[in-house]
Amino acid sequence: MNYWAHRGLSYLYPENTLEAFQHAFEYDICGIELDVQLSRDNQLVVIHDETLNRTTNMQGYVKDYTLEELKEAEIRYKGNIYRIPTLAEVFSLLRNSLDENETYINIELKNSVVPYPGMEKKVLSMVKAFELEDHIIYSSFNHDSLRLMKVLSPKAHLAVLADDVRDCLKTAAQLETKEIHPYIGSLEGFDASGYIVRAWNLADKEPLCPDESTPYHYSYSELRRLGVTDYITNNVQDYVPLYLKEDPARKQKAMPGYAIDPQNGKMIPSEDSSIFYEPFYLNRGTILRPRYDLRYRPYFYRVPVRPELLHSGVYDDEAIYSTFVPEYFEEDWQRHGLVMKEDGYLRLELQGRKNHSFKELFDVLDMPASHKRAECFRKEEERVIKKTDMYRKKEDMLYLLTSDLHYAYGSVSEQSLTNMKHLCRKVHPNALIDLGDLTDGLMPKEQTKELVKRIKAAQRRMSIPVYRCLGDHDFNTFRNNSGSFTRQEAEEFYLQQQEEDRCFDRNDYRLIFLSSYDPQSDEPNGFSLRTIRWLRHLLFKTPKDKRIILFSHIPPISKSNYLGETIHNENRLMKVLSKYQKKRGQITAYIHGHIHADSLNQDHGFPIIGIGSMKPEDYAGKKPDTMVTPERQLGSASQELFDLLLLSDNGLHFIRYGAGEDLHINF
Repeated sequence: MNYWAHRGLSYLYPENTLEAFQHAFEYDICGIELDVQLSRDNQLVVIHDETLNRTTNMQGYVKDYTLEELKEAEIRYKGNIYRIPTLAEVFSLLRNSLDENETYINIELKNSVVPYPGMEKKVLSMVKAFELEDHIIYSSFNHDSLRLMKVLSPKAHLAVLADDVRDCLKTAAQLETKEIHPYIGSLEGFDASGYIVRAWNLADKEPLCPDESTPYHYSYSELRRLGVTDYITNNVQDYVPLYLKEDPARKQKAMPGYAIDPQNGKMIPSEDSSIFYEPFYLNRGTILRPRYDLRYRPYFYRVPVRPELLHSGVYDDEAIYSTFVPEYFEEDWQRHGLVMKEDGYLRLELQGRKNHSFKELFDVLDMPASHKRAECFRKEEERVIKKTDMYRKKEDMLYLLTSDLHYAYGSVSEQSLTNMKHLCRKVHPNALIDLGDLTDGLMPKEQTKELVKRIKAAQRRMSIPVYRCLGDHDFNTFRNNSGSFTRQEAEEFYLQQQEEDRCFDRNDYRLIFLSSYDPQSDEPNGFSLRTIRWLRHLLFKTPKDKRIILFSHIPPISKSNYLGETIHNENRLMKVLSKYQKKRGQITAYIHGHIHADSLNQDHGFPIIGIGSMKPEDYAGKKPDTMVTPERQLGSASQELFDLLLLSDNGLHFIRYGAGEDLHINF
């Protein structure tokens, strides 16, 4: 679900003001909606009502005042005075946010009461002048105005606005657009599948500032039931989290009793030092300045991922994938500030046993950097959307399917999460299915928790439900890590009190998620007797009209596990599944992660499918010929690997984003 700030953050700030727009972009929204009219001297101004009466201290029509006169109008709230902005002022304020975050402005042309001849051409001209064509969506209750927009600019991004969804669809067909903005109440009992439906509500359920009555809060399931893909709301703060702009590493506390080895950049025990465990990223020219009289050592890590981590199965003990540069800084202990000579990561060692936070000890004077997404990811997104539209029918279920992220410092993990979020905003999956191994499982427990919280927050910003399997690395037991999770701790932390073995019924499908790793067992990889008994009971209680898809992190059979680990209770599990399939034939597929490769086994009456790793690894030499390990290249679309899983009436479609090929399983 995508969320849009209607007239900005208009439940907390006066609508259609610069402040309402600026504060709206503090949240992880898809975009804002605003209203444009013309002043008497033909200037584009942002205001909703055709008159000034409701929102300002002046009376009369907007069209009867010059821009200079409109700027005298006062919008008063809580002792502050706000002004009517021009469209140019809004663009100037937001252009960087729109570009960096790939967000949008929905411009509503307010010309259904006052016609404002020539407004369409003026708006298009201003959008072009600010080079914002890719970030603007035009809508209007005046459908003749939208028809004119299409003539003036055939590539203009149009969405049809109306009180009734039927009117939206009628004009949308004429304009050849699949985007509509209906009143949400008109969707009840109506099917608008196949369209992007950005719905809006009435003031009695969506009050505007300064009305302090409580807005009606739609649940995700309510909006989905109505066919809404995007919700245009006055109170986005109730639906989406704050957008995390600050590097979370700057909030960490120093760890007393450790130093950093100047030869390899790894932490070592020390009685008289403290370190900040997590490297933090700084742009070239940024100044790091201590706030107090303290002595510190900086250690520098270059941005590129180390090649051995890309082309092999190696893991770094401290999950730092960038390249350590010994003796990068000439001074030993420093007291004063330093200036970054190039983009990269810093790790700091402090003299003395300190447990202060980084923010308490240092100021950072950041140099701005471009965060524009690379063109290769835009093109890959367009390709995947086109493929999805080719196969998808309105009744189909669509899932974002991922496995083995192995989030690490200096890796491409953040870019991967960003690419997933942007794809979600275009194709609107029903949920995210994550098959585990969010991290390498090598860090101290608290550090792993911090990283996982960050990953989960990024996944929440996709605004879709998350179904999760636990992987072996998620238990933090890799290489006998002393900061391991018990099963109960892992379920509480990753699954929010849910047990690992669970199922969900979605349309014609039953999705079953199996526990496949037990850190307390002598044979940790595999399936406990409790899991198998639960599965047997569940299968034979499954309605006969349901198709079944099973998910786990560890594969169910040894043949699909090139790592050589024994699959505990493999024979018992497969006996249950084979017997059920022979009798009922309802199992559509078994999907797993763990092997960091694409694989397909069809020896058991249903396909067993392994999916590749989100971590960009391609160590093909270690894997059998029956598995496909696509080549990965950093800085190209092939650094990514995840799927859109489409459940249709004739089969499963795995539509690959990034490295690898699509897979189709026909019924």
